[in-house]
Amino acid sequence: MERRSWTDIAVPAGLLVLGAIPVGFSAAIVTWYLTGHLPADHTRLAETPLPFVGHALGGVIFGLLGPLQFAPRLRTRWPRFHRASGRVFVAGGLLLAITGLWLLAL
Repeated sequence: MERRSWTDIAVPAGLLVLGAIPVGFSAAIVTWYLTGHLPADHTRLAETPLPFVGHALGGVIFGLLGPLQFAPRLRTRWPRFHRASGRVFVAGGLLLAITGLWLLAL
């Protein structure tokens, strides 16, 4: 039996905790946009929603799948899931980066 270290759980859990605020805010932006209840002080979001929603979706993907990439047990027990989630994670990171640059250019 393989001995596990406390860091096997602590690192992914810590990353999830650190990402909770940006993931929550990103999920709120997507929900506001999809329900049509944008706050009145978010005029820039109402004018150009595509980069904001893309950035928020990329952030949610990046924040939720990123910590899973650091879970050694997931990596060894379900390598196919680890590779697939890693690819989605990279796509989310690219979406996050591209839309972030787009937002800077606005």
